[in-house]
Amino acid sequence: HTVVVGDFVRPDRLKAAIERSGVDEGTKSWSGGTMAVVRVGTTQHQNAQQWRHVPGVFWGERLYIDPDTLLTNILGDQSALARLGDEEVAGVVCYHFEGSGLTPDGIPAQVGIWISQEDFLVCRVILGGDVPKSEGGGQFAAMLELSGFNCEVTIELPSN
Repeated sequence: HTVVVGDFVRPDRLKAAIERSGVDEGTKSWSGGTMAVVRVGTTQHQNAQQWRHVPGVFWGERLYIDPDTLLTNILGDQSALARLGDEEVAGVVCYHFEGSGLTPDGIPAQVGIWISQEDFLVCRVILGGDVPKSEGGGQFAAMLELSGFNCEVTIELPSN
């Protein structure tokens, strides 16, 4: 189970805390705990126990969440969604859809999506499914909640 909480400032600034629980039977790597990630442009730092620069872009585009393209990135050309009704997410009334689609990596997944009825921005996404055997097998689950659109946020790289 993975939960990401953070801020994104267009075009290229990200600050997030990634909390992961459960056991990764395939790789036995980072199966639990919290990691902080800060990215400005192509420079990225992460902190599991202390801040360190990560050469290249370790987390790639996975943590770049653009509300304008989020649905397309998750679902690709899939259209197997059913409307379940209306629900609130963080005080915002949303349309709730569930169905199947693809993760950004092209892995089939069950998808839950909550879309604001007021401005049609994505407020929550839940993905779950099977991890391919070529990547260790098992199951994955992730939830992303988006809020505070267009709020002023300052994101800087850590000093050490």
